[in-house]
Amino acid sequence: MTDIRAHYDVVIVGAGPAGLSAALIFGRQQRSVLLADHGEPRNAKAEHMHMYPTRDGQSPVEFRALARKEIQEHPGVRLMDSHVQSITGEDGAFTVTLDESTVVTTSKVLLASGVRDELETIAGLWQRWGSDVVHCAYCHGYETKGRTVAVISHRGEDAMLARYVADRFATSVTLCTNTIEVGEEMTEAAQAGGVKIDRRPVARIDGEPGQPTVVFSDGADVVADVIFHRPAFRQSNDLAASLGCDQDAEGLIVVDQSMATSVPGVFAAGDAAIVSGAVGHTAFVASAVADGQRATVWMERDLFISSMK
Repeated sequence: MTDIRAHYDVVIVGAGPAGLSAALIFGRQQRSVLLADHGEPRNAKAEHMHMYPTRDGQSPVEFRALARKEIQEHPGVRLMDSHVQSITGEDGAFTVTLDESTVVTTSKVLLASGVRDELETIAGLWQRWGSDVVHCAYCHGYETKGRTVAVISHRGEDAMLARYVADRFATSVTLCTNTIEVGEEMTEAAQAGGVKIDRRPVARIDGEPGQPTVVFSDGADVVADVIFHRPAFRQSNDLAASLGCDQDAEGLIVVDQSMATSVPGVFAAGDAAIVSGAVGHTAFVASAVADGQRATVWMERDLFISSMK
């Protein structure tokens, strides 16, 4: 058992956009911070990220490298490439166990380790994820201008994704429902926008790079330039559940406006979290950075007030 520091003001789990943002701010506030990262970012296979001013089109790998370099200029922040195995304790006195039995204590915890997309449901999906298969019309729609698109359903609402892509970008869109039930109203709305609908089960995704092919169970196929698919996802780890944090039906960590969870001293930010009462969940680099900033401001406030007692 190795103690790399007796105590940290904050332990941040995950060095994605939310965790990096938080670590930078805490470093500037001269806090002692341990940023633990498992090295498996959600957008690891994406070639570019978008909708971030001054960084539109930048590689996520480059973005993370630049952020890490900035953070390392602050001596109070330690970045450790390690999984967090467990977190126990209470506000002001948490015990964090990392790989190789490294144990530290901390006053506050920020869960920013994101979610994992479930990409094992369709053969060939993982191999093409982030290049020929994408998930977000805001992140990737612009690049499908004038192209042929297939949308593979995970939920009935994906009919509206198909209609949106047809309306804003693509010249041809086929919705492959893959046995997912699509309501009559959504079906009519999609078809009214020129979307072709194919209800056969999807067997696999095949084809050459830049020309992905949806292969159906009967052997027939649809060739596209790009495939959209919004898969199910799950938390990257079970830390929130083990701590007793409230989670919604999709497993997202429920937080208040300050990014605080239902467990005192534990905050969450980025793709892993959703603000209570929010209309829906967004998962953008820019919004994750903002989440990290918001969480840090309120965590810093709590730390400061506690120090005056």
